[in-house]
Amino acid sequence: LAANCIPVIISDRWADVAVPFAHGRNWDARDGLDISRFTININEGTWMTDMDQVGTVLWKIISNTTLARQHYDAMQEARYKLLWAMPHNRVADYVLESTKRCINDD
Repeated sequence: LAANCIPVIISDRWADVAVPFAHGRNWDARDGLDISRFTININEGTWMTDMDQVGTVLWKIISNTTLARQHYDAMQEARYKLLWAMPHNRVADYVLESTKRCINDD
């Protein structure tokens, strides 16, 4: 993100456990920042067993200028929410709001 690279996430449970600013308990994260518009997600099984498919997924995006631009533009919109070093970032606001939701989550 800081280097303007579209993140590639290799995980089967990212949405359950690691979405930025999500809240919840017992592996039930919800209401976090929607990163699907600017990330490329590849499941762990594919990553471990089928590099041809990984290449196909990546090529599908980088060979399509419109799709690649959509990912890039969405990433630019999200950077100020995720990077402390961005001018006029909103990271603290999102951290505090997420913390508030966690405390109030019964």
